[in-house]
Amino acid sequence: MTYEFAMPDGTTASGTYTLDEKGIYTFSGNVPSYHIGGGDIMFGADGNNQLRILSIESAAGNVMGMWVGARSAEKDEYQAYHFIPNAGGGTSQPEATSIAVDNSKLVWGHLETDKNNFRIELYNMYGETASASPIDPASIVFDYSMELTFTISGLTGDAATKEYNAGLMCTADGWWPAYSGTSDVKVKGDGTYTIKMKPEAAYNGVIVFVIDIFDMFSDIADLDAVNVTIDSLKIL
Repeated sequence: MTYEFAMPDGTTASGTYTLDEKGIYTFSGNVPSYHIGGGDIMFGADGNNQLRILSIESAAGNVMGMWVGARSAEKDEYQAYHFIPNAGGGTSQPEATSIAVDNSKLVWGHLETDKNNFRIELYNMYGETASASPIDPASIVFDYSMELTFTISGLTGDAATKEYNAGLMCTADGWWPAYSGTSDVKVKGDGTYTIKMKPEAAYNGVIVFVIDIFDMFSDIADLDAVNVTIDSLKIL
C-alpha cells in the first residue's frame, strides 16, 4: 500500500495510499501535477488527492492496462489517464493465442445478395459455414485484442485497381459484444491485409465472424479467379 510517482521532469513523490470498494485511490501526500498534452491537459489527482479506477483491461489473467480518472470539481466527469504496466524496461504483455483456420472450408463471394459487398466468411450460424466452419467458433475467447491477416488474389476488372474499405463483423455468442467495422483496413488489389480489433467486452465464442469488402462485388470481372486465405488469426 505504498506508491511512488516519477514524472518526466524528474519530480518524484511517495507515500501510502488506500483503495476503497468503489475503486478510489486516496494518497497520503500530494500527487505531482504535470502537463501531458494539448493546451491545458494535465496529469494529476483531484482536489481530494484521489484517483479512481474507471476500467481494467485484462488478458490471460494478466492486467494489461488500467484507466484511472481525476474527478472534476466543476462537472460530473473525469479526466481519464491510461496506465500500461511494465517491468524491467519491457512490457508484461502475454503471448497471443493462434487460432487454427481450415482454408479449404473458407467461403467468399456475394453472400448478401441485397448488398454489393464481397464477403469472406469464417463462421456464420445463418450461412454456409454453420455446418462446416473454417474455425471452431467456441475457440474465439478473448478480451483484449484480435489480429486477423488475410490474402486476396485473382482480382480482375476495376476490383484489381480500386481502393475499398473492409470491415470485420464479429458478434459474440449471446449477441453482445457485437463489433461491425466500416473501415478496419483499406484493400487495393491483390495483397495481404491485416485487421486489428480491441473488444469493448469479453468474447466467449462467436455466432457471426466475417470480413466485408464494401462495394467491391460488382467490380470483379471474374469471380472464379478470386482466391482468399486466412494467413493468421491471433487472440489475446
